[in-house]
Amino acid sequence: MAGILVIGPRLGRFAPDGTPRLIAGHNMTLLALGGFILWFGWFGFNAGSTLSITGNIGLIAVNTFVAAVSAVVSYMLISRSLNKAILLSDSVNASLIGLVSITAGCATTTPVFAIIIGAVASVVYILSCKRY
Repeated sequence: MAGILVIGPRLGRFAPDGTPRLIAGHNMTLLALGGFILWFGWFGFNAGSTLSITGNIGLIAVNTFVAAVSAVVSYMLISRSLNKAILLSDSVNASLIGLVSITAGCATTTPVFAIIIGAVASVVYILSCKRY
């Protein structure tokens, strides 16, 4: 906290009148790589949390993947139906929203409900963005 107070905000973060400015992402390749690493690691997190090797691991992995994919696909469909551009940053964020939303119930839901959970999470993500 002391370091933040000494250094202050980024240059260009605030306009002269004090209103905040959006600083856009700089490197979409690293954004996509980071999203991929998180997505890949989520399989170890969800399936590895069972603490034993059972037949349930396959279902957990499928539900994890299906929820993330359905979140991205539903984001893209909603974005196109609203005549908005499909952005890489929002696609990565939608996949992460799908992963987060399925984590609690990945061992107990069926893949059909994982699709629904991912799609609903994507709708919540879109509704919470200021751009839409």
